[in-house]
Amino acid sequence: MREHVVARRFFSKQGPERGDLIIVPSCSTCNALKEPIETLVSIFLPFSSKNEAARRVIDEQIESEINSNSLLKERYLKYLRLDFIHKNGKFVKAMRFYFDKEMQENFQVWAEYVVRGLYRAHRQHNVPKSHDIRILRFVKREHIDFWSSFVANQVGALSESKAQGAIQYKYAFGDSSISSAWMIEVYETTIFVLTHDIQDPALLSQIEKFAVDTFSSPEL
Repeated sequence: MREHVVARRFFSKQGPERGDLIIVPSCSTCNALKEPIETLVSIFLPFSSKNEAARRVIDEQIESEINSNSLLKERYLKYLRLDFIHKNGKFVKAMRFYFDKEMQENFQVWAEYVVRGLYRAHRQHNVPKSHDIRILRFVKREHIDFWSSFVANQVGALSESKAQGAIQYKYAFGDSSISSAWMIEVYETTIFVLTHDIQDPALLSQIEKFAVDTFSSPEL
């Protein structure tokens, strides 16, 4: 059995974003675990950005899917909140998504599935069992620059971008405590991912300083 690393449902059927999607060996058990998480994430992740690819998916696929599925619609309304944002010198009303712990974990697990698939595609074997996968989502550009430099010193500079439809990524592999590093752009949202030795306390300390484990949307 084979499976897309990034499902086609994340991309518009009409636009060019699907690209040359990577397919890797999989199993029915993994697919059954991945599918419901992937469905939820694909509904909410496009709202994290206002870029053209994300908006096309929302307009063409998500609205009709939510309206035809009562359970998805219930989750959609559950996370939608009225908020006030500072814009042009004054506070204005805006709708945003705020996710509970369960949904936060769904984003994390989905990102892990993606990295495991990309790792398998590039290395021809799975992430070592002795290594953990750590998702780092940064809110400041200087944090991204810091980790790009940190990884370059540990395992080498990140490669040129590879395109998976609207998802772009860079990567590097090493033989030290960090076995791989990934910088993934999902609808212009940056996620940094490390696969690393779970027995390296110094590295874990560095990670905890910069990790951000929350996902929310800009105003809608």
